[in-house]
Amino acid sequence: MAISKNINVFLYTLKEIIHFFSSDSGINYISQHTEEIQLYEKSILEFDVDIDHNGNIGVVILDCEGKFFYYYHDGNTWSSHLLYEVDFNVEEFKHISIKFSNHSPYILFCWRDLSSYNLCSIISYYKENDYWKKEVLNRIYAKEDIKPYALIRSKTYDLYFVSLNNNNIIYDLIMKNLPSTSYVWTDPYFICNCIFLKNFYLDVLIDSEGIIHISWIDKHKKEYCIKYISIDMNNHKTSNLEQLLKIDIPLLRQQLLCNDKNIFCYGITKKHIYFTKKHTHSTWNTPNTINLSSASIYLIKIINSSNNPFIPYNANYILSESLSDIAPIGIDKSNNDSSTFFQDNHSKNTPMSTQDLSSDIYKKLKIELYQKKQELEIKDNLLKALQGNISFLKGEISRLTAQNKNYITTLYSNDAKLKKYKDSIEPIKRNYEKNLSELNLCKQKNKELLNKINIYENQLKKMNDRLEKLNTENLSLKNEIEKLKNTNLFKRLFH
Repeated sequence: MAISKNINVFLYTLKEIIHFFSSDSGINYISQHTEEIQLYEKSILEFDVDIDHNGNIGVVILDCEGKFFYYYHDGNTWSSHLLYEVDFNVEEFKHISIKFSNHSPYILFCWRDLSSYNLCSIISYYKENDYWKKEVLNRIYAKEDIKPYALIRSKTYDLYFVSLNNNNIIYDLIMKNLPSTSYVWTDPYFICNCIFLKNFYLDVLIDSEGIIHISWIDKHKKEYCIKYISIDMNNHKTSNLEQLLKIDIPLLRQQLLCNDKNIFCYGITKKHIYFTKKHTHSTWNTPNTINLSSASIYLIKIINSSNNPFIPYNANYILSESLSDIAPIGIDKSNNDSSTFFQDNHSKNTPMSTQDLSSDIYKKLKIELYQKKQELEIKDNLLKALQGNISFLKGEISRLTAQNKNYITTLYSNDAKLKKYKDSIEPIKRNYEKNLSELNLCKQKNKELLNKINIYENQLKKMNDRLEKLNTENLSLKNEIEKLKNTNLFKRLFH
């Protein structure tokens, strides 16, 4: 079993079905009213499509050179706007998507700085008062190369953003809502835990009753599984977590489909497609494999406008065995006859009369003229965008030049102040050196005086010692004299 890698998007408007498809030469589209028209002429990495409440079409394109464009068809002509230019040497830019709210396109993508690869930012571009704005909706740490979010809209053009969110060593699934009348997302709403990211793939649908269906690939013990939960937005109720499929081999992807009041889930491996379904308010049946009549399967993205009678089911992607007769595998094709219109446009084998040939040449010339007008309009819009960028850059250059002049003036001013300061500090420096010299001289004199004091103190001590010795001798002589006097007195008395 081989699934085509080319991107095929079928847009169901209220008037027609338009097939957008990628090739090595860019993006083309075709409908029952036009032959094949080239929208973008360079090789691309990704693109996505949506339709607003007025029936106008928006396309986002990331090409191989890193240019990220937004194209808009107002019912008559295409216009384009360059949103961003990616430098693949320093950053990663992946998983682009677009959904219209009532007042603006919301364009989401995953961005990583290659110097800090494990941090993934989910970023949104949107328009407010004719100006493009950017907002970070979530940041998660994840080394796996996965798409960690899904963006859907309801029939009333409310937007719902479901994303992984870090919770210690595991992850949470959270949801935010952007009401159709607001530019502000609600606070995150916890849905469920997720434990295994290597094969993570998320799909989200909202049915006609306002119930949001969420499924993703996870693990249970050692088995790969598809987990499912639903949220009734009208009654604010969340269902119990269910495991729709458990197998011992890796799942490549899974996807949901709503048809009438039945919910279908497909699980895809390298060799098999597993299929299970349930009624909205019942239980899931036992999964089984689908027997295919073709070895090749087309993965088709479905974009549906509100209340569209062309398509009886609701899905982000379907698997079909044919591009000319589109029908989800495993679903009854009786209600899908409108999708066979491409057979007429692609079939060129019937004989043609001269009148038919002339008519065909006229149609081709008309289409060629239309293509040239579109190319001219696109190039004109691109030129306007470049002129706007040039004006912005000129303004930035003027601002930086003025800023540079201010810096130079400040530098010169500071240089003059520095010179003045140096001039004023010279006398102080000379006084300091003089005072320092005098201080050294005083220290020397002080040292000499201290030496003299020490000498005098030593001399004084010697004199004190001598004086004390003399006092002692004097006292001894005095005592001797007293003795002599007493002796003489005694002699006088007894003689």
